[in-house]
Amino acid sequence: MRKILWWIFIAAMLSVFCYSGWNLYSYWKEENTAGQTFDSITEIYQKAEEQTIPDVPPESPDASPEETVEEEAQADESISEGVLALHGENPDCVGWVQIEGTNVNYPVMYHPETKDYYLHRDFNGEYSKSGTPYIAEKCDLQTSDNITIYGHHMNSGSMFADLDKYKSRDYYLEHPVIQFDTIYGKGVYQIIAVFVTSVYESDTFAYYAFVEAENEREYMDYVNTCKELALYETGNSAEYGDKLITLSTCEYTLTNGRVVVVAKKMKG
Repeated sequence: MRKILWWIFIAAMLSVFCYSGWNLYSYWKEENTAGQTFDSITEIYQKAEEQTIPDVPPESPDASPEETVEEEAQADESISEGVLALHGENPDCVGWVQIEGTNVNYPVMYHPETKDYYLHRDFNGEYSKSGTPYIAEKCDLQTSDNITIYGHHMNSGSMFADLDKYKSRDYYLEHPVIQFDTIYGKGVYQIIAVFVTSVYESDTFAYYAFVEAENEREYMDYVNTCKELALYETGNSAEYGDKLITLSTCEYTLTNGRVVVVAKKMKG
């Protein structure tokens, strides 16, 4: 009897081992496939962008975050050829978001007909656990005061995982600018607030619900609440009329946690 129980135990352990191994393999395979897809998309984007690179003076190593933002805002604000090339491949691709010196460097999708359409879809619309960064369906690229962009927080460090590092003010000081180019033009955005919150609870700030303000008071209520919740002071704010983007990803120390990075478009 003891021998039978021993073999049952061994069989159970082998089953657990095989199951865990299969899960790890499946995760690696999905990540690898997603990486290959983004590599090919990035290649298309970069080749098109290389045709229209403006002459921008090199950044001074001693430049402050404010000086860096001002210099980048003065860069060419023409249409991104890279985004247009990808838009030709898939009309749902309407932008490209990049934060220099981080892993955030991805196409941005927009499929307003279906909520969270690209949450688990790759650039081509095929299933992908990591999904593709996408704009909330209620937003309008041309008219909305605020564009919310969602991206997964992958354990591999891909997608929007680096947003979690903005919980450190030092990281913000090293990466104070977000580049967000769309089919309508290029844009440099200055980060004004970073905060951590929970979603799906009645007593939390529904940052994702703010799209277009009916008046100045509603706009400033959003900005001021973001500033009040901020983990640290950036020294930056926004005024009524400024265009905003809000980057959102999961945060794992809270239940249904989110890291939220809010930035305003700089005037060239």
